[in-house]
Amino acid sequence: MAQFFIILYNFFKRHKIWFFVLLAFIVVSAVSFVFNIKLEEDITKAIPGKYAKDKINIAFKNTGIADKIIINISLTDSLLEANPDSLITFAEELGTGLKSKPFSPYLKGIFYKINDSLFTSVLSLFYENFPVFLTSSDLAKLDSLTSQNNIEKSIQKDYESLISPASFAFKENIIRDPLGIAGIALKKLNIAAFDENYALYNGYILTKNRKNLFLFANTVNAANKTSENSLMANLLEQTINKICKKHSYKIKAESFGSSLIAVSNASTLKNDIILTFSIATVLLILIISFSVKDKRVFLIIFIPTILGGALALSALTFMLPAISVITLSMSPVILAITVDYSLHIISHQKHKKNIIGTLKDVAFPIMVCGIATAFEFISLFFVSSKVLQELGIFAAISVVVSAALTLIILPQIIDKNKRQHIIEKNYLEEILDKITRFEFDKYKPVIVVFSILTVVFVYFAFGVEFESDMMKMNYMSDELKTAEADLKKINDFTENTAYVISYGKNIEEALKNNEKVETRIDELKSGKIITKFRPVSQILVSDSTQKTRINAWKNYWTQSRKDSLKTNINKYANAVGFCSTAFNKFLYAIDKDYKPLSQSSFNMLKDNLFKENFYGKSDFVSIVSILKLEKKQRSALKNKFGNITNSLLIDRQSILAKYVEYLNNDFAFIANVSLLLVLIILIIAFGRIEIGFITFFPILLSWLWTLGMMGLLGIKFNIFNIIISSFITGMGVDYSTYIMQGLIQGYSTSQKTLIAFKSNILVSAMITISGTGVLIFAKHPALYSIASISVIGLSSVLILSYTYEPLLFKMLVSKKEKNRVVPVTLSNILLTISAFTIFVIGCIFLNISLLISLILPVKLKSKKLFVHYCMLYSCRFLVYSLFVITKKKININQETFKQPAIIISNHQSHIDLLLLLALHPKMVVITNNWVWNSPFYGFVIRFIDFFSITEGNENLIKKLKTKVDEGYSILVFPEGSRSKNQNITRFHKGAFYIAKQLNMDIVPVMIHGTGDCMRKGENYVRSGKITLKIYDRIYASDSSFGKDYSELTKSLQTFYRSSFAIFKKECETPKYLAGKLIKNYIYKGPVLEWYCRIKIKLENNYRYFHQVIPQKAEILDIGCGYGFMSY
Repeated sequence: MAQFFIILYNFFKRHKIWFFVLLAFIVVSAVSFVFNIKLEEDITKAIPGKYAKDKINIAFKNTGIADKIIINISLTDSLLEANPDSLITFAEELGTGLKSKPFSPYLKGIFYKINDSLFTSVLSLFYENFPVFLTSSDLAKLDSLTSQNNIEKSIQKDYESLISPASFAFKENIIRDPLGIAGIALKKLNIAAFDENYALYNGYILTKNRKNLFLFANTVNAANKTSENSLMANLLEQTINKICKKHSYKIKAESFGSSLIAVSNASTLKNDIILTFSIATVLLILIISFSVKDKRVFLIIFIPTILGGALALSALTFMLPAISVITLSMSPVILAITVDYSLHIISHQKHKKNIIGTLKDVAFPIMVCGIATAFEFISLFFVSSKVLQELGIFAAISVVVSAALTLIILPQIIDKNKRQHIIEKNYLEEILDKITRFEFDKYKPVIVVFSILTVVFVYFAFGVEFESDMMKMNYMSDELKTAEADLKKINDFTENTAYVISYGKNIEEALKNNEKVETRIDELKSGKIITKFRPVSQILVSDSTQKTRINAWKNYWTQSRKDSLKTNINKYANAVGFCSTAFNKFLYAIDKDYKPLSQSSFNMLKDNLFKENFYGKSDFVSIVSILKLEKKQRSALKNKFGNITNSLLIDRQSILAKYVEYLNNDFAFIANVSLLLVLIILIIAFGRIEIGFITFFPILLSWLWTLGMMGLLGIKFNIFNIIISSFITGMGVDYSTYIMQGLIQGYSTSQKTLIAFKSNILVSAMITISGTGVLIFAKHPALYSIASISVIGLSSVLILSYTYEPLLFKMLVSKKEKNRVVPVTLSNILLTISAFTIFVIGCIFLNISLLISLILPVKLKSKKLFVHYCMLYSCRFLVYSLFVITKKKININQETFKQPAIIISNHQSHIDLLLLLALHPKMVVITNNWVWNSPFYGFVIRFIDFFSITEGNENLIKKLKTKVDEGYSILVFPEGSRSKNQNITRFHKGAFYIAKQLNMDIVPVMIHGTGDCMRKGENYVRSGKITLKIYDRIYASDSSFGKDYSELTKSLQTFYRSSFAIFKKECETPKYLAGKLIKNYIYKGPVLEWYCRIKIKLENNYRYFHQVIPQKAEILDIGCGYGFMSY
């Protein structure tokens, strides 16, 4: 990766004209698109798209409520007596103003008074279609209405009304409906009856105390059209202020609605972006000014960042019709990330003193950080929020392009400024160096405290909640908050209201489903679960139901009833002075042949009375009915409403619950997918799973810390601060990658560059926290909520990267401040866990075997032999279960160990004992104290007569003779302890003393490879090849090795050293040594490791040189490269 940018650097250095052509092209391309940006100011675009497409949300959102503005007109001094007439005067003036031409592009449907002509039209429609509006229960009421007694009273009352001064208003109605049959249906339209808080006063809607009058208006433009609605809001405010001034401010008017909230949001977001971006820029300038003394370099730093952001915006402008202001509000965050790349290349230039060396050091980590951070943001593309998708694209393009431009542009400009402009010591670096030299990983108290905090934070992490109240993510001005509070004082509509949504493929189907709901609601009303219900189906019903009602009407009016009605009406009409034909219209209506409502009549009712209850498209129509209930009955309503096909019961809580459900799923997806992507990229970039996991560990841990602190402090997640989670992870990638690069460079070259990396990271953290922390100055709650999480998250990832990454890396490559002979790998760790697990299982098996043997009704010798056999098979199982370790046994003279002997062996590893005990069951071992007292198998080995070396020779000889007489061999390691370098160390005389005292044969056994599989001082098991060689038995009568035990000791020590040299040469072939060579080059960078692997393979493990170069020779390797062959 570095080589690519070095090639570009050399090319542009030789061809400066092409560099400036490229730079000019980038600038022109960015500027030309950026000036064409169109802003999308709708904050609701951040809502998850799945929620936005949900049928509940679609139906609810399109009821008309979302686009309604409520104007609450009241006396300024609420303590004064009600004066409804003055409120009406104010409302008329305001209504006239809102209906004027300036408001026509913005408002429609101005409503504050019941239209008399509408009432007349509706009444006329009812008269013409009696049966359509009467249910079976309504028909039952006709029995009393058409009784002889009621007809007499009604006709008398009608006569009295007609002779009154107001007769002109009732004449037509009385003629068409003298008995008041239409009144049954009219009661269903009584607006005031639905809510006891309101009443009609001269056709105006007022509160019952007549202190508040309400004016309603629908916006022409949707709430997300904030540019147009902003003009409307300003015009509305001016108009209200003008009228208030006219009334000497004795009357006030408060406006409230989603469109006005959206305008407030958009305006605040714009102001916050300008404010926070300005503060962030100032802070960055201050920090960088103290960090970089040369002011020319200061200007250079921002070039890639600005160009990267501009190109990202250009790409969005090309791909999308408009860019969300929420996306732009993240500019300080992106600025903080991308300026980090420039700082790193400039800082390293001061240490390297040359551009190519700098590119070799920083090209890899910068591009890895850029790509990993980009993938972290790209994960936002897979959530269902359009704004988050847009932000993901913008951020991903910004960081990748900025990273690449940093490595292309800055080297050319820095090279032009030469060394004197960039090598000067900065002000801040001296202070930062002192901080970064503190090695957190070396202080156990710090590790213990951090580990305890991790446990605590993990516990609280599961308590983090999502903000379910969408309104808390909106910004409302003080005026809007006051207006909302005043409306809630009158009637908190959201708290005691629920909605029933019936839907279908067309209006007919939706109406049928709505009729089913009414039956269920009637049951709930009788159970006092709901208090009031106003379904659409009380007035508007499906064609099939209309036909059913018409048939019921026909069936009701039998000929006898018709005759009786006609006789009684004419009788009592004549009695009070009506002419005989006065009520012919009514009698005709009784006998009329009715049909379902015409489409025009249906639409007249729907558009004028239920416009906000219908929402329709070609394939989806919904009808919303409103019901009221007590707060305490909310859960009971949900439980008893049940499932009705194509009908939904929703309220504010259910809507928010659905929103939180989608948000929760999106968040889980972001967290899981983004972290997985980062882990995969880190593994690929560093070429080792181990390095990838160690680099990833602080990122994961910081995420848990962030969640834990949020849970502890009661900070909730919302759709906006979820964005910052991707950013924190992205910065965690940066910090972890840089520290890992410093660790790798320190390990591979012994150059102490880690402090420089840590210092750069600390400056970066200060800059980044400045870029995101400034959002705390934002008024908008969405931006404000980001600040706290970013500060917590970034601080966590910084501290944890400083601590755990060096700690874990050093565990792989060093021990006690010294490099390991062979570093630990993941396979070693897994193999160790596997071996230890099998070992523990074996120990449990042996202890159980011991208990079983104790209860067996056999002799003690047999019991011990039984346990010996269990020991044999346990050792064999453990040895041969380690399948990644190749095992080879060479038995020169086919030794069977049936005859007792002193078995001696060289000692390299703990594995040696297992190998030897797996040879024969009748074998006892002379061990040291820690083996003798082992908690795992101490009881077992003491039971089967393993002996401690501390018992003394005389006592030990007696016990050993007893075991030899029983046919047991004695296993002894003459070296006494494991060899550190796998060579044969000095032999102790004890084994040979025992051999002479007991006149026993000696069987020499030699082991190779166990020291490579499990070296002394190491607790890890490694793959490899083990060879066990059994030499010829040395009989007790054979004096060729010495007459006494001292000579025998020296002779066999010499024999072992010479034989082991030959044995080692046989085992350590070029192929065997190639594996050790490769392991020496892991964790030194992926390029070097894979170059080593490929080079060794191409050279056939250097077999040719192994054969032609003498074993003992003075060799001068000119141009040794990385020293593979020399090693």
